Amino acid sequence: MSVTLREAAERWTVSINSVRRWVKSGQLIAHIRVGNYGPEYVISEAEIERYEQSHAHRVTKVQPDAYKPILRPHLKLVAENLQYLMKYSPKGFLLTDENHDIVDVSQVFLTMSGCTREQLIGYKPKILASSDHLNAKQYPVMYKSLSQAGFWEGRFVNRRPDGELWYADSMITMIRIGEQTVGYWAIVAAEEMG
Repeated sequence: MSVTLREAAERWTVSINSVRRWVKSGQLIAHIRVGNYGPEYVISEAEIERYEQSHAHRVTKVQPDAYKPILRPHLKLVAENLQYLMKYSPKGFLLTDENHDIVDVSQVFLTMSGCTREQLIGYKPKILASSDHLNAKQYPVMYKSLSQAGFWEGRFVNRRPDGELWYADSMITMIRIGEQTVGYWAIVAAEEMG
């Protein structure tokens, strides 16, 4: 059995970026498999056990009965339904988990951003941001609106990998299951700067 990098991070109560660093440095061995949303890194149970034994000072192992990755299946279902709905839309979309880490993006959004799925999945949408002061002003307003109203609409200045700037007119909605926030859904329209 294998676990994804996110599942390993949840199991060890560390950030997914920490797990990525350990994989990139060769301290943790991961393999690529084709998942529901494209290629993803997975770690075998044997490798998880080896890493836990050799790096006990870095990880806090959560007991199996306390480890409950309950949000992931819900977000996969949401992503599948949204992919179907947005298949022919000229607008892009992205789906994040409750921590604002990207879990899925539409093909239109990939085209808008100039990024690949691998460059975005598991990262926060801020990875797209230019260093424009407009974005710095938007984030606190956005977070406050999402936490209070569950909705935010506004514009970001983003930068493509080739350096080109573009406006992302965004509408973001909180996704709730019962009383629990499980993620955020953003619809994005691109406008070229110039």
